[in-house]
Amino acid sequence: MDKSSNELCKNSIDFVEYARGITAKQINIIQLMTFYSIGRWIVEEQQRGESRAKYGQRVIKRLSEALTEQYGRGFSEDT
Repeated sequence: MDKSSNELCKNSIDFVEYARGITAKQINIIQLMTFYSIGRWIVEEQQRGESRAKYGQRVIKRLSEALTEQYGRGFSEDT
């Protein structure tokens, strides 16, 4: 390969790596916002603003089971 082709390849690889980095950060932000919104909904709608729902951890346990069934690991009760 000549110098121009090598530069094109290197610049293309750098650009793809840069784009992948930005994409990963954006996905993390969207995931964080999604989980925050779910948590807020639980506190506001299910728990009526209380620190815990009267029926304890059942809502969280059921939600964890449903999300894990649908999407696989990463949706434990703690998460």
